[in-house]
Amino acid sequence: MIVISKKLNKIHSMLDGLLLRNEKVMLVAVRQWFDVMLKQIRRDLSGSYFKKDVAGEFTDWSKINKDGMRTVKPGAMAVFASGGDLANKIFAVSEGFDMLTVDAVKQVDGICATLVREVSQETKEGIRAVIKQGIKDGKGMSSVARELRPIVGLTETQAQSIVNYRKMLEEKHPKMSAKMQDYKTRQYASKTQTRRLNTIARTETARAQNAGYAQSMKEMGVEQLEFSATVGACNLCAGMNGNKYNVDKAGAIIPGQTHPNCRCCMLPVVGGNAISTPQKTRPSELEPEPNLAKKVEK
Repeated sequence: MIVISKKLNKIHSMLDGLLLRNEKVMLVAVRQWFDVMLKQIRRDLSGSYFKKDVAGEFTDWSKINKDGMRTVKPGAMAVFASGGDLANKIFAVSEGFDMLTVDAVKQVDGICATLVREVSQETKEGIRAVIKQGIKDGKGMSSVARELRPIVGLTETQAQSIVNYRKMLEEKHPKMSAKMQDYKTRQYASKTQTRRLNTIARTETARAQNAGYAQSMKEMGVEQLEFSATVGACNLCAGMNGNKYNVDKAGAIIPGQTHPNCRCCMLPVVGGNAISTPQKTRPSELEPEPNLAKKVEK
């Protein structure tokens, strides 16, 4: 069976604490982008893009994606750099992590581009569902545009759940005023968007932080990182506990091969075994620790 410790080791605890702090940075960046996206979509719904063809484009997604890169990148760079700095701290390296190398900038650009592209596509399908319902209900585009604030950033499934929630109120509470139905729907939508924002922030924080951490480990000569499942890990992550990965690939494991909101981490491997506590010297000068792998046969 797989045995997971009931307490985080020191390095995992440091990485987890940094993740929670960095989430706030990424949350601000993503929320700013959502606001920029909302303004652009509202503007285009009233302009030449929208032709009441739900299958067509209703906004300038190219501009939205460019704005997304510009808005999200500073936060992602800060998170990436903090992961690199923490890796240096683990091995008592006094020099700061160099965030401006070609490889580092390329990785951050890739992380941001993937985030912007995927969220934009999901938002497109989600808003299309809302527009479709608005047209069916006989609403004008100005009215639909005013309802979009809590819809921006949602997946199609999440957006459709809001449409369905409004229908449920109309069917099960026919005596409820339209004003109250609108209010309750906005509340439901706002809560859904908050959950979505938090999921994106935590997931993309983990992605950027782990990438920077792995890059710094590589620059210090660490060749492998070991997966460390968090306390109360899901079955997927528990099954990966103790797995070792080449440092070139390890930075993309969390959340690339795990799941959104993942709080697992990677430990540096020296001499074939994982290091669980901060060191006072560089990896090349260390004596390896006892094996920390948690996989034990019954």
